[in-house]
Formats: sequence, C-alpha cells, structure tokens
Amino acid sequence: MHPRNLMTGSCGYYEQLAKMISVEIELIFKRHIPKEFTDSFYQRLGLTVAGYLEDLASGFGIWNTFRSICRERYGTFPFYHGDFSNKTEEYSDSDINYDDVRFIVWMELNVCGEELKTVYSPISSLVEKMTDLIYDNLVAEWETAPESTRIADFIDKSLRSDDWLTVRELAIWLAEGCYLTRIYNFREAILASSLSGKGNEMMTTDFHAYVSTVIYSLTKELRPLGMTSLKFMSAMASTKGFSAAAHRLDQARVIGISDYDVISYEGNLSRIRCVRRRFESSPWVGEELTMDVNSMKSKKGFEVGAEITTSLVKWGDTCCVNGFCVISEKHDKTDAERDEESTPQYTEKDVETLRKYSAELIARNGGSRFAFLKDKADLEKFMGVSHNGKSDMADEEMVLYINDIGGGEISHDAVPILKSPENTFYDKELAKEDGLSVICGNMQFGYDAIIAAIKGGMLTDASMLASQGEDIGRQLVQENIYFLADFYHSVLTMDV
Repeated sequence: MHPRNLMTGSCGYYEQLAKMISVEIELIFKRHIPKEFTDSFYQRLGLTVAGYLEDLASGFGIWNTFRSICRERYGTFPFYHGDFSNKTEEYSDSDINYDDVRFIVWMELNVCGEELKTVYSPISSLVEKMTDLIYDNLVAEWETAPESTRIADFIDKSLRSDDWLTVRELAIWLAEGCYLTRIYNFREAILASSLSGKGNEMMTTDFHAYVSTVIYSLTKELRPLGMTSLKFMSAMASTKGFSAAAHRLDQARVIGISDYDVISYEGNLSRIRCVRRRFESSPWVGEELTMDVNSMKSKKGFEVGAEITTSLVKWGDTCCVNGFCVISEKHDKTDAERDEESTPQYTEKDVETLRKYSAELIARNGGSRFAFLKDKADLEKFMGVSHNGKSDMADEEMVLYINDIGGGEISHDAVPILKSPENTFYDKELAKEDGLSVICGNMQFGYDAIIAAIKGGMLTDASMLASQGEDIGRQLVQENIYFLADFYHSVLTMDV
C-alpha cells in the first residue's frame, strides 16, 4: 500500500514478490508455526519483506532511518552483536542484510496482533530457517529489483513541505499503510473508536473514524521503535540531510481537543483563547494561540466572540486544525457562568502542587521511585491518604511507581520480579521466568516505569526462552533490553 494509493510500474513486481514469499513460508513452515497464529501472519510477513526490498531499492529512507535511530539509541542494530550477528557477512547500509531479514521475521512472529503470550527468540531454529529462505530470495532479486521513484519523490517532497496537510498525509501512511512502520490493528482500533462514538450528535460514525485516524496517526507510536510519526519523520528528514525540515517536524506539537473563544480575526489568522481543557495535551485555560483560519474546511459562523471546539497541531508559528473544528454560536456568557458548566480541570498551580507531592514521596522513599509495600494499609500510610476501606485493590504485596504529578502505577505481579535491596519479596527464579513480561508491558506498568526499572538495575535477571540455554536467553534480553522496551511500547499503546 503506497501513500495516496499511488501506482507505479513496480507495483506488480512487489505484489508478486510478497505473494511468493507468503506462499513459500506457509507451505514449508505452517506445521511448525504455533496454532494461535492466524493465516494473515504469512501475508504480513511477505508484504513486510517486499516493503523492505522496495524501500532499499528505491531510496525511501525508512529502513535507513531505523538503522540510524538504533545506532543512536542502542549503539547497534537489535540482536546484531556478540553471538547473535551473522557469522559470514559484514553489515552493509547499502545492501540487503541477513540480520535485517532475521529481524523482520522476528518482528512479525512476536507481534501477531493478538494477546502477547510469549516472546520468541530471534536465534531460534524456526526464525533462522525462515530467514535463510527469505534472504536467498532477496539476494536473487536484489540486482533487478525495480525502483519506485514516484513514491520516493512523494516521500521526499512531503518531508520538505511546509504545507501541513501534505505532511500529515505522509504521517497517516506511516501509521496505517507502510508495512515497515504501521501500527498493528490500526484500522480495527479506528473502527472500535468510531463505533464507541455512535450516537454522538457532533460526529457521524464515518466522521468519527476520520477524526480518529488523523489524531491517532500522530499520537500513537509506530513500530518498531515506539516513536510517533512526527518524530520518526523528523529523523527521516535528518537522515536525508533535510535539516530545516527535520527541525520543523521535531518542533511540531499535537494539541489535544479543547474549547476556545475567538478573540480576534484578521486576514488568515485568528487569536483564540482556551476556555476548557479536555486532555492532558490541551493548552492551559487562558492560554492564547494563533490559528491559521485557512486550515478550516468551513469558516461559516467563525467570528470574534464565537466558541470553537477543535483539535490542533502547532506547525511553525501558527496552529492548524487537525481533524475537525466545530463552531458554536456567539455567546454572551461570563467566564464564571461558563466555568460552572465545565468539568473541573487541573490548573498549572494544581500540577505544581502535585509535582511537589511526588518529590516529597520520592524523598521519603530514599530517592527511589519504586516503593515496595506490604498491603493497602502500608500504601495508605506511605501516601498519607485513606480510602476508608472503599478501595477495590487486592490487599497484598505491591510495588508503587511514583510518577511526576502526584500519582503512580501499582503492580502486584511485578513485586517478586523487581530486584532491589528494599524488596524483601524478590524471587530470582520468577524474575528469570517473568522479567520479560514487565519489559513487554504486561504487568500494569507504563513505559516510564519500565525504563526506570531498567535504569535502576531491577530487571537484570530477565531472560527469554532460547534453545541455546539459559545464559544465551538472558544475554539476548540484557543486551537488547532498551530496544525490547521500545518495541513493545509501540505495540501496546494502540488500546482504544
């Protein structure tokens, strides 16, 4: 699937390549693939491999950006060092690589769009045999693979464009249609989101799906590195040497749905003031923004004194409408009257108070963000609050991760897994067996908590099942632990 559904003379070639690989892998390996994998696994694998070859042959820059980010973040390509790199060939940025193909096979095996049950080793016999077959096919095709120049030109022009809608079109393709970066179950999530809004007078189901698409494509993380499309596009532009475009993309900011008063309107620009926050990414009440009125589909009713509800993107010096803008009639309500109708919102002062509270909790906990607690009473004592027995939380050992704004995340399952001098419940054998579940996000901890646990040396016993033995399984995880956290972050954040 290409951006804008662009067709090129090479489309048939890559479609046939994807089909050939899918059929061969299914024919040879189906009886070795776990039963929980659906038939779409073979199709996805074929399409991703074909997308990889097309990207390198045509100079799209997607895979090279992936390589560049990996080196910057982790020092090397995932699983490419120590005992895990291909024994016979040096890694090349200008060619197809065995380790690239093995990574793609591993990626599709480990992210099948269903509930995560296990993590498959990148050096298992199954992965190696599938990689051998696919790599040999790609080597045979490499010299004659056609270039999709129309697609490459579109990508470069989009990255360098200062037109927001053109840039957003590329972002949507990366999130939804590009086989190397797409978010799993993106369309299913959009459908679920649109159906959840059925009956909303403001939006039809189709319109809700459109709004969800343009917002999710910018706010949800792409695979396989847990980056938003704008951040990944900024890295792409940088890799290609488009420094001005890279800076513009890096500075872009998605602004959550909010309500605004129109306070001035002249030419193509309008000043708007936030009067009601709806999301954490929304501006503070009273904050003023400059909006490009031309980014609206319809300006009917847009005038000074009107109230608008919209989602925005900060793009350059102005804000552009992103998805929708609903214009209400001019009103004569005072701020006090409107505040009575609003859902109470945290103010900047409230957030500052919560930050101080978090800092106090961390200091009280000896500087650590992780507090290991015996039961609910111990938690209430530590937090300095009481639920008067009304909490539904299990009354057993727990670990609390203290965030920056007065709250935290609680996990019961992670207690025996996190290694710490303060954790008297630590169980090394369980940590070996289930430590990867924490990294994969299966134990009620978000990304920040997982990274804090890694940096704190709390997951040093985490391992994965490997036929080469326990030591190799642990080495696989420990040498790639930050990548694994990023990889599974890009998968688990598509919840709706």
